[in-house]
Amino acid sequence: MSGTARALTAVARRAASGALLLVGASVLLFALVDLAPGDPVLARFGFQAAGLSDEDLARLRHEYGLDRSLPQRYVDFVRDLSAGDLGTSARSGQPIGDLVAQAFPVTASLTLVAAAVTAVLALGLGITAAVYRGRWPDRLITAASAVGLAAPVFWVGLLAIDTFAIDLRWLPAGGYQPVSAGLWPWLSTLLLPAVTLALGVAGILVRVVRASVADQLDQDYVRTALGAGLSRTRVLWRNLLPNALVTPLTVFGLYVGYLLAGAVLVEVVYALPGMGQLLVNAAIDGDFAVTRIVALVTIAVFLAVNLCTDVVAMLIDPRTRT
Repeated sequence: MSGTARALTAVARRAASGALLLVGASVLLFALVDLAPGDPVLARFGFQAAGLSDEDLARLRHEYGLDRSLPQRYVDFVRDLSAGDLGTSARSGQPIGDLVAQAFPVTASLTLVAAAVTAVLALGLGITAAVYRGRWPDRLITAASAVGLAAPVFWVGLLAIDTFAIDLRWLPAGGYQPVSAGLWPWLSTLLLPAVTLALGVAGILVRVVRASVADQLDQDYVRTALGAGLSRTRVLWRNLLPNALVTPLTVFGLYVGYLLAGAVLVEVVYALPGMGQLLVNAAIDGDFAVTRIVALVTIAVFLAVNLCTDVVAMLIDPRTRT
């Protein structure tokens, strides 16, 4: 079998595995959300629900399909999803698709900027620590990565707001500007949240990059290339990094899920109207339909990112195609 055929087979196998995982996650998620305390009908009408009779409540539960069994409601849920109908918010009465369409670009922007910050920090600091291993730059970077990993996200966010938004007034303390408002207004509202979100993942990836690069530095092909007169910089960028970055890239793809999950806290701290904020509000209001869809979309994005990570890893290192 050719290398291209092996690569396509590997991608198809991973895509099928991801689809099965998504189905399993949807079943588990549907059951867990359904078991949560609360009543979507009461959430929809709030204080007005106190004036509804038992007959009115029964009629409304029938309209929402809440009087049907759990398997029946799951089948209806999958059928509606297949038709592109994400349902209606029990709290606001708005289509959930509209709510997700408004919130997802915010979370996607935050995650992308945070991923870029993570990549820059991990590559720059990890390679530096590996090249100067055992010396003071390595010790300083290792200590800093430990601090970034241990610091709570909400505490880092509050400290960043106090320092860079209130004291120095360099960046806004919260809120969100779409990219249509201009590149800098958009980026300025995301820089502090993205750095806050990236520090924990960067603290892990710095160590992974350092270990991977240090391992490659000890390989015979590096010593041979240096002995042949090639510059250290050329060997590092042309020969060593393509081999050294396969493992960090895979780990990075896995931790994109952490960035998505961490966006919940960060969006609350910085008042960003993203998926995290939508999920928190839906959970507080007992809006199960929104909670279910937001969580399912997050899982789907996580699986898609991991699939893309596998494809990139295969492009970088053909050995991973097997």
